[in-house]
Amino acid sequence: MFFTQAADDALAQAMAEDSRIVVFWRRYSSAATRPSGALWPQTRARYTHQRKRLFRAGVAAAMAGLRPVVEMYMVDFLAFA
Repeated sequence: MFFTQAADDALAQAMAEDSRIVVFWRRYSSAATRPSGALWPQTRARYTHQRKRLFRAGVAAAMAGLRPVVEMYMVDFLAFA
């Protein structure tokens, strides 16, 4: 199993158990394309074009009592994670 598949499976399981989890994501290239419609309900997944909006949406969702997952598949940020 690849890393992205394991992350998708773990997130799908967590979302099935907890209705407060929401996903904010951004697509970077065709290699990182995510089948969001198949994995995440449309009401709990939001796509945005800008990185700043991802983090703002995540902070706002957390302040509202949700459990946001801000997903950015970029190798540049892997070392910081």
